[in-house]
Amino acid sequence: METFETTTTAPAAAAATTTTTQEEQSNKESTHDNETSSTNENENATLPLLMTRTTSTTTTTTVTNEGADTDDELHSIIDEEQPTINNTNNNTITTTKKSLAYSPKTPRLAKLLIPLVCLLTHVLFYYGQTLPMWKLKYSAHIDVWANATDLKSKLAFDALGLDHNTPITINEDHVIQSFTYRYAIEHLWYAIGLPNKFLSQFSAILLIFFSGVWPHFKLLLLNCTWFLSRDGKRRTRTFHWLNALGKWSLADVLVVCVMVGVLKLDWPIVPSKIQQGVIHELPVLIPLVKSQYSANDVCDAALHMHCSKQKRVDNVFKCKACTSLIKEAYARPEWAKSTGKYILNGVDTSGDGLVTLRVIGTNGIYIFCTAVIFSILLSVTVDTIDHCTQNNNNNTDDDDEQQQQQQHSLELTPIEEEMEAPPPPQDQPLDTNTAIEPLLNDNNDSTSSSSTAHRTNTPFEAFEIDGTSMNCLRQLHSTSNDKQYNNSGVASILWIVVTAVTAVVIYHGISLPTMERGVSGAGPLLLQQVFGVNWNTNYSLLSLMQTTGAAKSWDYLLMATFGLFCVVGPLCKSSLLLLLSLVITNCCLQRQQRSTITTILTNIINGIGSFCSWEVLVIAIVMVQLQMPSITDTIYKNPLCATVFDEGSCFTMEFNILGKTFYPTILGGGLVLAFVSYNITNRTENSSTTTTTTTTSHDDYQLLLQVQEEEQDEGIQTVALERN
Repeated sequence: METFETTTTAPAAAAATTTTTQEEQSNKESTHDNETSSTNENENATLPLLMTRTTSTTTTTTVTNEGADTDDELHSIIDEEQPTINNTNNNTITTTKKSLAYSPKTPRLAKLLIPLVCLLTHVLFYYGQTLPMWKLKYSAHIDVWANATDLKSKLAFDALGLDHNTPITINEDHVIQSFTYRYAIEHLWYAIGLPNKFLSQFSAILLIFFSGVWPHFKLLLLNCTWFLSRDGKRRTRTFHWLNALGKWSLADVLVVCVMVGVLKLDWPIVPSKIQQGVIHELPVLIPLVKSQYSANDVCDAALHMHCSKQKRVDNVFKCKACTSLIKEAYARPEWAKSTGKYILNGVDTSGDGLVTLRVIGTNGIYIFCTAVIFSILLSVTVDTIDHCTQNNNNNTDDDDEQQQQQQHSLELTPIEEEMEAPPPPQDQPLDTNTAIEPLLNDNNDSTSSSSTAHRTNTPFEAFEIDGTSMNCLRQLHSTSNDKQYNNSGVASILWIVVTAVTAVVIYHGISLPTMERGVSGAGPLLLQQVFGVNWNTNYSLLSLMQTTGAAKSWDYLLMATFGLFCVVGPLCKSSLLLLLSLVITNCCLQRQQRSTITTILTNIINGIGSFCSWEVLVIAIVMVQLQMPSITDTIYKNPLCATVFDEGSCFTMEFNILGKTFYPTILGGGLVLAFVSYNITNRTENSSTTTTTTTTSHDDYQLLLQVQEEEQDEGIQTVALERN
């Protein structure tokens, strides 16, 4: 009875047993003495170990070969060992995907704060939509003096019951109307005072959705995705779209910002200019006053008494003097150019004052603006956490996959017999080219030529590596990675030109006048003709931002919001896109450095995209164009205005765009910015992915080369020791 002790690793048990079976079958069928002796020597030899870098359980099996029962025993051993092999190979670790709220990679502070901030933002949105959002306020603060300096002016003052040194002091603050979110929707839906009902109702629908429904719906989606979504790709897409569309909640905020910046009318009181304007336009002003007020009405207001009911002698004389002066001015048109002009020139004026008509934000818009900022920051934060988690998972998966690939590639070919070559003559030097020959075949061909001195295993099957081949491969590997950046010089230059032009257009869209305010009506017309007050002006985004915070206090919040989303955001994004295009086409940077910089810039650009709201601004401007005339037309109404202004309006304000600059800069620049950002960021993301993949392959390649060189060195040392 002959006993063979076979030592194998679990993954190689079947292969080792099969090799033993083939050797026993060949022993029984051999008939020659030399072959029999050779077979006996091979049977007494221990089978070689399967060299592997993986950790596995080693099993030792004693096989008893007795006559014809050898084959049956070997097959039974194979059947007994197979379940162990399957169990060993199927030992996989299954991981359960978790949402971000329960992921161990999510920071604990984020798990605590994000739900609380979501709930707080819901509450802020609700209060902002129910409280008054803005109000139209009139204020007048005047402190001037009118002093009669000559005889005619003093007599006129006496007739009107005025002191020779008369102070004129006015302090008024009056809220004309307060506006809520509901009022704005009703005003647009019923098209009150608006010519285009369809466009007005369409704006009301947009306002309902973007400022009423969407803020709460977006937060609900964000919460559900945060707590429930386990699919990484779907979760990333959801957060991306919520982040991109979250800024549409700003529609109502930008409407108020534009209203605050545009409906800001100031009339600085300069007594000397007012005096000269009245003298010059007195022939026009007297008929206007005559058409509205009688002589008794003027004297009643000037003397603070009812002249028709006075019985005291002194009061009766005062009323007669006043009414005679006013009747003379009404009856004689030339009086205004002679006597009236002389009287006014004898009056000395001093002092100053300010009359304003403004839209002022209230608590509702401030709370709503705060809620919008919280919502956008919340989306950016959650999106950033998701990307970090995805990157960590991808890096972990890449490391595991890379380690598995390395282990798989480092496993030697199935069990090969190592043929021990006879030692070379003592006087002949060792030739390593013939002493070391890699195993190039996958089969179990054990009948190799006797000229083979030693056989080593290699991770590269059917491929022999020398110095020239390695250099060629490295050059090819480097060329293939650089080709993605330098595939077309014309395309690279074109991207630089496009991003540079985009940055210039965005800059001009911010600095050039693109909007105008027009004020019309009888009141503004008289103020312009008499006092030289002109309220028509043009606005750029930069000047509109500055006027938004002119009232100071909490209006600075509106100014900061408008500046962040309509000035700073687009300008920074266009500048970073230009920088990114320069980095992509820069050949001086190494591949890895360029990939790292482009990845950082791409992430920053995607984050800044949430703070670029020119598309929302266009919708806000349309809403302001629709609401502004109807709001201002109701401020003051008087039939007298029809005699001065053809349209019969006393005061109307309009807000329009300047087509020559608005369309190519704001509208066109915004579309180009979105197009360039989408294309160039996708290009860099794809390039970064390709670079990461090729870099990993290059590292695997270098590691395999190093392992092969070490194994060849071990083979040389083994042959040298055997020779000695």
